[in-house]
Amino acid sequence: MKRYWWLIVFIILNNVFLFSQEQIIVKPKETPVFSPGHIPTEQEVLMYKGAKAYNEKNYKEAIQYYFAFLKKDPKNLKALKQASFCYYKLGNHNYAYTLFKKVLEIDKNDKDAKEFMSFYNTLMEKKKKQFEKRNWFDPFWRSLLIPGWGQIHNNQIVKGLLFGGAFLTSLGLTIYCVNDEISKYDRYLKTNENHDLAFNKAQEAYNSALIWGVVASIVYAGGIIDSAINYDCEEAKQVYIKFDKEKIYLSFIKNW
Repeated sequence: MKRYWWLIVFIILNNVFLFSQEQIIVKPKETPVFSPGHIPTEQEVLMYKGAKAYNEKNYKEAIQYYFAFLKKDPKNLKALKQASFCYYKLGNHNYAYTLFKKVLEIDKNDKDAKEFMSFYNTLMEKKKKQFEKRNWFDPFWRSLLIPGWGQIHNNQIVKGLLFGGAFLTSLGLTIYCVNDEISKYDRYLKTNENHDLAFNKAQEAYNSALIWGVVASIVYAGGIIDSAINYDCEEAKQVYIKFDKEKIYLSFIKNW
């Protein structure tokens, strides 16, 4: 028996591991709302049905239950907040705003409502900026000063980083090739033999410096033109509010 003790321990640990994994993977069953023998009130039934419909993503149905509940208890915070979340799941942001505003009228310190109002105001500011008149000169002079800055000003972050990175890379290679050409030309002047070979190496370095200089100039000029053309492009960061049950997230999309 002692010879197989390690096998027994392995089987036990393996079963424990599988059991723990099963607990993670398997979805928990619904917890009964009502205790045995308890006769639920009409309000409890409405709240239960609303929560059940919400969990099943039947948000329109859930709203009906929550509003039926609110007719009997208009100041119930839980019902007001759950109805708000339902409206946002459906994309009806203004209705949710109205309900969260009622929540704050009842409880000024409600954390969920305060966080929502902060996010909602941020969202409104972003939408307001979409209709603001933009000036082409703003991104133009920024790109003129620092390549890529104009694109970033236009909220085209990725494009701005690419323009800036391409310019710095080509500029760095240009400087390197110029120094290399100067060094090799100096060797050509000082050498007493193989003049043709030394001159050709210096000429190759010069050509490389010229090519990279042209590339840097094209990137620089292209960045300026691109930023000026796209000065009034659509918002590259589209902010929206995302809900997951009773949590609020501020999300954004980065466009090209």
